[in-house]
Amino acid sequence: MDEPNAIADEAARVDDVRARIVVAAAGLIDSGGRDAATTRAVAAAAAVQAPTIYRLFGDKRGLLDA
Repeated sequence: MDEPNAIADEAARVDDVRARIVVAAAGLIDSGGRDAATTRAVAAAAAVQAPTIYRLFGDKRGLLDA
């Protein structure tokens, strides 16, 4: 695979995962407030593992700031 294409594909995948997580967090906050947006709940709603949230956002505050 061409290196620039592989990098672009990975960046697009990460952007997609990040967007799914933000949308999931927003939905949980809309339906149950900030307390409903636990890392585990957001991960489940976004169909990712909790460590993915930490890798992309650092912590819950980073996610909520996004």
